[in-house]
Amino acid sequence: MNFTEGTNEEKSIRAKKMMLLFGLLSITMTFAGLTSAYIVSKGRPDWLVDFELPALFFYSTIMLVISSITIQISKYNLTN
Repeated sequence: MNFTEGTNEEKSIRAKKMMLLFGLLSITMTFAGLTSAYIVSKGRPDWLVDFELPALFFYSTIMLVISSITIQISKYNLTN
């Protein structure tokens, strides 16, 4: 089947599947790259010497968890 054949709806579905595939592949490649960088950097003697996470990191993490819980509670209450 030629990719230019089919109705507009079929073309739209194929385009969305292709974009999803590209998105998943890019996320996978980013994860693989960061994992590789971690493994390589872990062997260095100065790895994480005097490293401290900023306090804002903890606050943003708490806000993300709270917002996720809020969304889940909202979805549960909407369906019941």
